[in-house]
Amino acid sequence: MKKIIEPVTRIEGHAKITVYLNDKEVYNANFDMYLPRGFEKILVGKMVEDVPRITSRICGLCSSAHAIAACKALEKIYDVTPSKSCILMRKLLLAGELMRSHALHFFYFALPDLKAMTENGYEKYSVQQFSKMETDLVEKLFRIIKIGNELLDHIGGRVPHPVTSLVGGVSKKLAEKEVVGLQSNLRRGATTVRGIIEKLLEYMGKIGEPQKFYNIDETAFMALNEGGNFNLYEGKLRIAKGKKVLADFEPEQYPQYIDTEKKSQGIQINGEKLVLTGPMARNQIIERYGAYEVHSLMDEVPTSWRESLLYSNFLRLIEILASMYDAILILNEPELIEEQELPQLNKIATPVGIGVVEAPRGTLIHQYKVNTKNIVESATIITPTELNLSTINQKLLETCRDSYQNTQDIEKLKENAKRVIRTFDPCVSCATHLIEVIHQ
Repeated sequence: MKKIIEPVTRIEGHAKITVYLNDKEVYNANFDMYLPRGFEKILVGKMVEDVPRITSRICGLCSSAHAIAACKALEKIYDVTPSKSCILMRKLLLAGELMRSHALHFFYFALPDLKAMTENGYEKYSVQQFSKMETDLVEKLFRIIKIGNELLDHIGGRVPHPVTSLVGGVSKKLAEKEVVGLQSNLRRGATTVRGIIEKLLEYMGKIGEPQKFYNIDETAFMALNEGGNFNLYEGKLRIAKGKKVLADFEPEQYPQYIDTEKKSQGIQINGEKLVLTGPMARNQIIERYGAYEVHSLMDEVPTSWRESLLYSNFLRLIEILASMYDAILILNEPELIEEQELPQLNKIATPVGIGVVEAPRGTLIHQYKVNTKNIVESATIITPTELNLSTINQKLLETCRDSYQNTQDIEKLKENAKRVIRTFDPCVSCATHLIEVIHQ
């Protein structure tokens, strides 16, 4: 047996891809994550009021999503209804976080690969090389990252790991001057995003039809659905495949549809072998992003891209633009700057609470059990990457088989494997990344 180890760069966290092959074919491939961080155990024994602050440390990119999902779960336990001002502030946090996360993914993970594809080659462009080649595009992306960070800083108190999300409220009040400044930044940002989208459409034209191993026509999708609207904060969970709705259910009912036993090769959802969450799932589940302009831009995408994983890169930009327009409208709401009165967490209505939001990478679920002393007895956190893992592994196997069968070129196999993994934007803790190609 011969083992070849290849570093995998430009993914978030610690993972490796292992490809098993003999002289004729690839017979297995896995995307493996081996870093148990123990947050579910860390939370046991902690006071309820500490949970949002602790969970925000789970991820530097999805800090607000974790804190807000935790708050929603705990509010169910105490039968607390947050004020409209609180909900608006939370929606702004989720919007700012999505802008920053998607822009970072597009710059660091996606664009060097897409640039190489426009040249029909397997050049391994580094971020530094790409930055010198597309200086104007890079400058625009950093403007978007800055706008997302400013929104998070003003509302969350700092970037990353916000400190203002509390059970039942937000410990921050926006001043009118802040509102005006944020709106101005978002309007300029929307113009910038449109310019980035135009550049991506140019890339799409040069690439032509995506390679077949990127197709996801056999995949089911899951996301929050609030009356067909793009909404990261609330709604029912929907599972759909093609044009058929397989299930609509309240977030509290998720254990009936999602196998909560965590497995190294993924979590089964509604009996479906392959389910995807994230931008492509939201696109399949919802009916509208809000502004008409957003949908008119989507009409410009070539048909051959719409069932390709590569389409997710375009959808991330669409979600940034939609989130900017949503944030501008939210900042016009008079209730946003009202004083909030935080509730007392005295009486437990039910010992178990479940909270669900859409993080940038997909559906995020938090579940807690609390005792009468306001201490956490158990915690379950299901992240988008866990939900996507079965689909990631299947697409990885198909990619490796297609690449090796067509070329017998190990270097191309490894490059395609890395590219397909990056399209999923998996989120794992930062560390060393390896690909292993094992000859038998």
